[in-house]
Amino acid sequence: MKSKILDTDHAAYPAAMAHLSHIFGGWAAAAPTLYLRGTLPDVVGVAVVGTRQPTRGARRFTRQLCEALIEVGICIWSGGALGIDAVAHQTALACGGPTVVVTAGGLDTCYPREHAALFARVQRQGGALLSLEADGAIRRRHHFLRRNAVLAALTVATVVVQAPLKSGARSTCAAARRLQRPLLIVPHAPWSTRGAGCALELARGGYALDSPKRARRIVRAMIAGKPEMGRRVHCFPGVATPQPKRSMTRKKRLTRKKRSSGAAAPTRAPTPPAAAPSTEMAPPVEETRAPAAPSTEMAPP
Repeated sequence: MKSKILDTDHAAYPAAMAHLSHIFGGWAAAAPTLYLRGTLPDVVGVAVVGTRQPTRGARRFTRQLCEALIEVGICIWSGGALGIDAVAHQTALACGGPTVVVTAGGLDTCYPREHAALFARVQRQGGALLSLEADGAIRRRHHFLRRNAVLAALTVATVVVQAPLKSGARSTCAAARRLQRPLLIVPHAPWSTRGAGCALELARGGYALDSPKRARRIVRAMIAGKPEMGRRVHCFPGVATPQPKRSMTRKKRLTRKKRSSGAAAPTRAPTPPAAAPSTEMAPPVEETRAPAAPSTEMAPP
């Protein structure tokens, strides 16, 4: 079975690839050709990525997150790797929803090999395998970086469940920031080796995701072009980022209240101007001496 070739003239070629070409340039400047096996779902997709060695709690959160997104008709996209990626794909298939695997290298060979059965099930249930490389291409390191950029470009948001400092998930975050796509980050302690990368991504402006239900609400709001108020989020091109309201001082509140009620603000009486100093010479003042008192001493005879 050969992969389908999707070029810019193909009806199934994603329109979002044009934005990738505009932002990245270089290898993506000429709208790169895609290779497809299966069918690309025509519903909104969200990328769910993370470490290859997740904790038990991270696996549980990933399952709950994907279930919450699938309930509202969102397709789960990921990179098909071990760990968080595999849990995301498996949860989507278990819920009966479509999922898309964006992988590096040719689609004629499975990577990782352990996921051969998973990838076949993805195609049987209406999902797709997508790649930038033709069949037979040998996987190189830069193929994974390009794969992450495509994954961020073809989805409306990227969710990072758990990621160390050096992780492919952080490469996806970097691509999402350049593309101005929303980044939803599950908080982790900075001393956690498996989640320290999430702490750095939050410091760079990611949205703190504390529950699967909140993820569903945020994604639906962003699709509608109404990002949540009160937080800094990366929005789509053309959608203004909401700015937090500034607090007013007591004086400003009183002034606005008086203006709305129609009462004029009290004004102070004008201070009279100071008199100018006179330039005329004052007449001299005559000194008056008091008469001397009579002496009481006797004159000599």
